[in-house]
Parts: sequence; C-alpha cells; structure tokens
Amino acid sequence: MGEDSMIKEIIMPINKVKRAASKGNDWLFELATRLAEFINTTSLIGFSFFMLIGLDELVYQYPYRKFTYASSEFFWLAVLSLGILQMIAMLRSSVRSNQASGIVLQISAIVWFVFAVTFGLDYPPISTALPIYSLLAFICAAGGHKLINANKENLCECKKNKDS
Repeated sequence: MGEDSMIKEIIMPINKVKRAASKGNDWLFELATRLAEFINTTSLIGFSFFMLIGLDELVYQYPYRKFTYASSEFFWLAVLSLGILQMIAMLRSSVRSNQASGIVLQISAIVWFVFAVTFGLDYPPISTALPIYSLLAFICAAGGHKLINANKENLCECKKNKDS
C-alpha cells in the first residue's frame, strides 16, 4: 500500500506537467500559425533591441554594413513596435486579433524581405542571413495569409450576428 501512494506522488506532478505542456502545444499550433507569430514576435523585438543598443558599432561590422541605410532610431523603434503589436495580437484570442495578427505578419514579411536583401547586398562573402531572413519572410507571408483567410468567414458571421 505504501508503494502505491509513493508512486502516485511521483506520477501526479508528472501528469500535471504533461497536461500543461499539451495545452501549451495546442495553443502554439492552434492554426499552425502560432509558431510563426511567436518566432516573428521574438525576432522583431530581439533584432530591433540589439540594433537600437548597438547600432553605432554594428553597422561597421560584416554582415551589417549595409544597415547604415536604416540607421535611424525611429526605424528600429517602428520595428520594435511591430513586434510588440504582433505579441499583443498573438496573446489575444478573438477573430479581430487573429485578423490583426495576420496583417502584422504580412507587414513583417516585407520587413524580413528587406532585411534579407540588405544582408544580400553585403556580398561577398555570403552570409547565412540571406536565406534565413528570406525563409522568415516567406513564413510570415504564408502565416499571415492563412490567418486572414481563416478568419474572414468568422468575421463575416460575427458582423451578421451583430446586425440580427
């Protein structure tokens, strides 16, 4: 009898952690876009944060030399704001927030594409930044498209229900 209760004491917390992880996983992959939203949020905030605090030194280093064209702090504050908007839209759970998140992902795709081109302009030598930011741009564009289209029907239904 003592062994059974000891085993339960060990297994119960493990089961709670597994359930919590499962809920988190369900949230992250709800529309198969949550991961794109999360990566976009952390990347925009992280990239702009480091550019804001180290811009003066970074623009003289490879592969950031071409970022002298984007040396305005206002530009990087705008990128940071885009990341914060993405985070707010991602953390909310409504049709409108999903629409907003899709739009922010689409705008972010343009930003990441511009970053990829900027890294490509610093060739030679080649950098892994070009394909990585190009891929991030594609993921953001595709995820944004998916979110916007997946929620169009829900948004129309919400408007019809309000009018009724």
